[in-house]
Amino acid sequence: KNTGTKVNVYFQGSGTLLDAMEYYKGGDIYVATSPEYMAMAESKKAIYSDTIRPLFFMNPAIIVPLGNPKKITKLEDLAKPGIKIGICEPENCATGTYVRRLLSANNLLSNSENNLFYVGTSYKDAIESLYKEEIDAVIGWEVFDLDPKKIEFIALNVEKTPQMGFVMAGVSSYTKNRREAEEFLNILISPELRTTYSRWGFVTMDSPIETVKTKEITAFIGSVSMPAMEEAGEAFERKTGIKVNLHFGGSGTMLSKMKMS
Repeated sequence: KNTGTKVNVYFQGSGTLLDAMEYYKGGDIYVATSPEYMAMAESKKAIYSDTIRPLFFMNPAIIVPLGNPKKITKLEDLAKPGIKIGICEPENCATGTYVRRLLSANNLLSNSENNLFYVGTSYKDAIESLYKEEIDAVIGWEVFDLDPKKIEFIALNVEKTPQMGFVMAGVSSYTKNRREAEEFLNILISPELRTTYSRWGFVTMDSPIETVKTKEITAFIGSVSMPAMEEAGEAFERKTGIKVNLHFGGSGTMLSKMKMS
């Protein structure tokens, strides 16, 4: 509307889309539903690093058919014999990777392994299987683009979730329209779009996030922002009384330390 430029949008798993960008050497904007896939795109030089921007977070949830026929009420129920958990292929789909990480973080992966049914290369494939009641549950995201006449959400205890879903966008290095791509990216991160994201159930950077009461937190931070983050950490400690442990280094090093911690 604002520019008159036609936007062609393709939806698939983050890995599938990245593979397609590389294969066809095309695309102007890449939107990944996890930092890992954006880091992969960056390492493959499929994205301009200086254009990567965060868009919004997603709250994880268990999604079941309306009426919840298997009476699933918590994450541990997914490890019970006979429960069919729909999951998209982790090598192609960020949500599939997240599901395995979530179950592992709660010591449920080994008991749930036989319950995992791989149903396509995207989160949409898993949801379609749930609509058809081919599976009993999907671990996904509490957003509002799903049919409320067919499904219901079961909120996850925030203490059991290793992280929220984190959606990021950047300009493809294969673009032949970089100026237009950057203009579109600016629209994606605009206040107007943040309002749209919130309306659909996504958590934006300015949305209040429910927190867990704790005595200390640990943050792994890229070293380029050290002075500002040290000041922010001190201000947070003064305001809340919660100790902040800051670790600085290269972004890749910090990601590795997070995984090992």
